[in-house]
Amino acid sequence: MELKDLKTGMVVETRNGTKYLVVNRDGELCDIGMNCYMTLDGRDACIFRAASGAIGFHCFHNSCADKTWRDVRLKYEPDAYEKKQQEYSDRIYAKPKKKPEYKPIQEKEGEPVFLTAKDILNMPRPPERFVKTGIRDIDQRMRGLKTGYTSVLSGLRASGKSSVISEICLDCVESESKVTVYSGELSPQNFMRWMDLQAAGKAYAEPTQFDGYYNVAKENQEKIAEWLAKNFTLYNNKYGNNFLAVKEQLERKIEADKPDLLILDNLMAFDIRSLSENKFEAQTAFTWSLHEMAQKYDIHIIFVAHPRKAMGFLRLDDISGTADIGNAVDNAFIIHRVNNDFVRLTKQMFGWKDDDPLYSANNVIEIAKDRDGGLQDYFIPLYYEKESKRLKNSFAENKIYGWDKQEDGFSSIDQMEIPFDM
Repeated sequence: MELKDLKTGMVVETRNGTKYLVVNRDGELCDIGMNCYMTLDGRDACIFRAASGAIGFHCFHNSCADKTWRDVRLKYEPDAYEKKQQEYSDRIYAKPKKKPEYKPIQEKEGEPVFLTAKDILNMPRPPERFVKTGIRDIDQRMRGLKTGYTSVLSGLRASGKSSVISEICLDCVESESKVTVYSGELSPQNFMRWMDLQAAGKAYAEPTQFDGYYNVAKENQEKIAEWLAKNFTLYNNKYGNNFLAVKEQLERKIEADKPDLLILDNLMAFDIRSLSENKFEAQTAFTWSLHEMAQKYDIHIIFVAHPRKAMGFLRLDDISGTADIGNAVDNAFIIHRVNNDFVRLTKQMFGWKDDDPLYSANNVIEIAKDRDGGLQDYFIPLYYEKESKRLKNSFAENKIYGWDKQEDGFSSIDQMEIPFDM
């Protein structure tokens, strides 16, 4: 067959079995090397570039023969066109914006605009403070959560984010630090029911007629509430979710009670439209406002941000809709549930073996960013206990929180697991 006989869309097979698709009038050939759009199996589809420069896609399976390059891109980048479309709409329909005003820099006496190494050496160094999380490797490798810093926490649905948040609250109180929480998706009763089980532990979790559903006795709930009273507060969702209005109340609370840790669950539960009409600009403004608040009040702020739809293994760039979140925060944590997808995808990405110890855990929390220590891709195994809803550092871990300790510092005998008969 000669070049003049080739037609667009014609499939050519060479003697060695390699298939090619004719993609323009000049007879340009493209190797059919892409997996099928629907099944991700076989090599019966291709991506090509036409003579005009336009990118195209073709699949020979009847079930997805109607798919275009746009469909393929959206499958792997769900928001590929969303941001461009919004930016285009803003340019066409939005009112002309005034250029932001700026104030010229006026150098102050004793504060040069540019610092020498000696200037930096002689600057006062404030003491560093850290909030303990109760997650052993975070507290040891990162020294805990540094005040003045912000952290983002992400993970797929049912990965364990709520469990980690409430348990961090308990360990914060146990270390005599103060914590304030905004939980936009859980009612106060549901938030406390989960935290009561974690505070009580397996020994005080009472089974019900429903499988996997446990309660804590009223008298123990009262003891836990008394123990939490001075160092834990939860925002009342009845007052709304407008971010600027909530932020104003949070700042008043911080000034009055001086908590060490603020947890916001989650970005999507806030109405941030007052920050910007553009969703991505609003998310960026949200993140930077928390950064400024953390530095102003010397408090650590954790906020939860759901990921975009990810086709592969969840990474930092998959969090929410803008990469500015990952850039602006000081720390980033991703919670993974150890299921079949986790095992398959980590083997593909990291080459882990079947006997990797992480696969014996129920959940894994990943340190995806650590501004001070530079840690990344560091995975910490956690072990779920269904009776208490705790995510434990080890199978044998049995934390005794302050509400259950006697005056001599020991727990009652019922809470301790004795490995031998009396």
